[in-house]
Amino acid sequence: MYLNRVAGFVALSLAAVACTAGADSDSTSNDSLVASPINPNFCKDGTIEREVGYIASADGKECAQPRFHCLTKDASKCPQLSPHSPDFCKDGTIESGVPSYIASADGKECALPTIHCVTKDFSFCPQLSPRPPGFCKDGTIESGPPTFISSADSKECSLPSSHCLTKDQMACPIY
Repeated sequence: MYLNRVAGFVALSLAAVACTAGADSDSTSNDSLVASPINPNFCKDGTIEREVGYIASADGKECAQPRFHCLTKDASKCPQLSPHSPDFCKDGTIESGVPSYIASADGKECALPTIHCVTKDFSFCPQLSPRPPGFCKDGTIESGPPTFISSADSKECSLPSSHCLTKDQMACPIY
């Protein structure tokens, strides 16, 4: 069975069953699974985490592309993070971003949080214009996670992201 746009949730369920049931092989992988065949040994003794990415479609829109990560259950196999200083982001707002993933010491992955200090004065951020009329005609608009850029006051700006997804599933690659 292959992961694709339609079967992503089913495939995640099957992979989770394989992960929690345990498989016979000692094979593990620290690579994220991106729309590839389900390996029953993927994430043996780990926890599967799903994230959605976006790729270009053949019709000029986008396709939602799931990525699966096999996270270690042993926090000692991941870098130990120090807390921020007490005055970190004293004049801003702390926001969490999308986690980043790195290899763990046991061959799985660690999810590292991303922390952003967002300005409280949005005049220090770019002013966004509304989407033009007809944006995403014949597609479906989906909100993505915010992106963060530097603000003029040395903090960050949180910018919304949106994606125009194709309604033509044949325009998306099948792996």
